[in-house]
Amino acid sequence: MTYARPVPDRQPPGLPRRAVLAGAGGLLATGLTTLTGCGARVSPDDGPASGSTSSTPPATASPEQVPGDDDVLAAALERTEGLADLVRRTLRRHPGLRGELAALRDLHAAHDAELRPTDGGPSGSATPDDVTVPPRPPRARAAVLAAEREAVAAYAGLAVASESGRLARVLSAVAAAIEQRLAVLEPGAEPVLARPGLLAAPGDALPPEARDALQVVLAGEHAAVWTLAVVGARTSSSASPELYADVDARYGVHRERRDTLTDALRDAGAEPVAAEPAYVLPDVDPGGDVAGATDATRGVEDRCAATYAYAVAGTTADVRDWAVRALADAALARLRLGGGPQDLPGL
Repeated sequence: MTYARPVPDRQPPGLPRRAVLAGAGGLLATGLTTLTGCGARVSPDDGPASGSTSSTPPATASPEQVPGDDDVLAAALERTEGLADLVRRTLRRHPGLRGELAALRDLHAAHDAELRPTDGGPSGSATPDDVTVPPRPPRARAAVLAAEREAVAAYAGLAVASESGRLARVLSAVAAAIEQRLAVLEPGAEPVLARPGLLAAPGDALPPEARDALQVVLAGEHAAVWTLAVVGARTSSSASPELYADVDARYGVHRERRDTLTDALRDAGAEPVAAEPAYVLPDVDPGGDVAGATDATRGVEDRCAATYAYAVAGTTADVRDWAVRALADAALARLRLGGGPQDLPGL
């Protein structure tokens, strides 16, 4: 495609983005009203409070404090313990796999520490004693990766089921982190979580708190589209065809999300937040600045991951599922753009 000018090609009327960022539950840091990419920085709290304009974030609830989430938390911890135990058993039997699988062992330890309440919390059942690690390293490796793939879908489902926005947010980041590790270990394999498509939320199916969260994401998508248009215009398709294709692909993804969010908010009776006239220019020199273009595009994905995690906390059901998938997609895009895996993408 051709990047004709560094401005969004669709600017729906609506509230200034500054008003939305200040009013969505008071969870966004003040002074961040001029964004680069999906540049809204978000709080680790439960998500936007409907109609709130207070600058004081709501009290943070740890997972065990939310009634109804005990089973969700126990299932997540059981899954994490089981994965860690399977990796440990596999490495004991096949130490030659340590170079590949040790990162998974460390990742599960980090997730257990993040999920486990301060009182120790529920302890799930680790891998049963009768589970045998395959005798050949390739099959043992494949068994671990199969368990990891299954876990991605499980954590994503638990995130959608969680009553606590904070717990949902952590679980979605856990799923995204394992997706990243799988992409490193299985280059070219299909992601477990499919990229989110259209977001259908007609009528009153989108509650006020979800509208607030999606307005924040939409503001970020406006910024992402603008920023990637600039990066694309400053990237040479002949000198750097692979990078140009990556930037072009992410530009298309964020345009689609911008339009999807705009339509969903309008269908729900909300006025979509409008784009700013301009944003902070990315630090990319025209005519072949590969490092600058790569860094700028990766920065867009990292900042968008934070807004998707914010939306996970502030939404429920199908809308939350959309945000969980968007977070995983941004986490994988980071890898394609030269970034390393993270313990908790978006947090």
